[in-house]
Amino acid sequence: MLDPLKTWTWTQAGNRIRSFSPHLVVIQWWTPFWALPLAVLSRLLARNQIPVVYIAHNVLPHESHVWNKPLARFALGAASAIIVMTETQRLLLDQLLPGRRAVVVPLPDFAGLSSTKTTREQARIALGLPVHSKIALFFGLVRPYKRLGDLIEAISILHGRGQEVFLVVAGEFWEPEGKYFRQVQGLGLEEFVRLLNRYVPNEEIAPMFKAADVLVVPHLPGIQSGVAGLARSFGLPVVTTREEDTPGDSTAGVFLAEGRDPESLAGAIESALSAPPKLSQLAEAKGHEWDEMARVIDTLAHEQKDGTP
Repeated sequence: MLDPLKTWTWTQAGNRIRSFSPHLVVIQWWTPFWALPLAVLSRLLARNQIPVVYIAHNVLPHESHVWNKPLARFALGAASAIIVMTETQRLLLDQLLPGRRAVVVPLPDFAGLSSTKTTREQARIALGLPVHSKIALFFGLVRPYKRLGDLIEAISILHGRGQEVFLVVAGEFWEPEGKYFRQVQGLGLEEFVRLLNRYVPNEEIAPMFKAADVLVVPHLPGIQSGVAGLARSFGLPVVTTREEDTPGDSTAGVFLAEGRDPESLAGAIESALSAPPKLSQLAEAKGHEWDEMARVIDTLAHEQKDGTP
């Protein structure tokens, strides 16, 4: 006896896909959490002779779990080609799926989101933030590898030095937020730390970055970081720690601290706030444009249409 759900899934969905008949389908990949539905979708497309290209922001997540590699291999294995952001990621992909077509395209900046005439004061008033304080911003998903606890500790160290830096944490928590609330309370920082545990839509990104003096990312996953690109677009200095994909020395607009060291992180924040880079320096350090990403996708689409590898 046929499973009616399975019959509808593969037959009806296949008919709809064929009626649409795209030359290529581009899928974003950044966490194995979505591996099963993406693997099913990829194979459904392949079954109907529609090639799939993944844009892999991270081939494997920073958190280590035994299921990461099997799930990534299962989902990415159906791709005709995979776009990665760094050479390090390409080498990792080659270990995971030897011989798979891979193209390195650095993640472009999101300069379009920074086109706002809102002033810093207006942004702070709209967000209910202190107008005259130095504001540090942590932006994006809160996950264990990002070491938010180190940043909160660093803010406490700065307060101990007489520098009342206000910290805004904006993004969904992928771990219990209670421990951070308790850390903030234990350090007496309730008036100086705001934890916004929610998704931040595009419309709120400009005010959030416009209001900040510095972006602090205690763990920055190399040059493919969209958050770092946002900071560049808004002229914000970035404080991060020395990691595998991070340059060994500070560059224009980037202040490096030692990893897992709140004292060093506090010092880097202090340096960024006391001597922020000039906008001209940040302009020189700007990231890549979207033209290259579009060109690569267009090339892959034509290759698949022509039947070339």
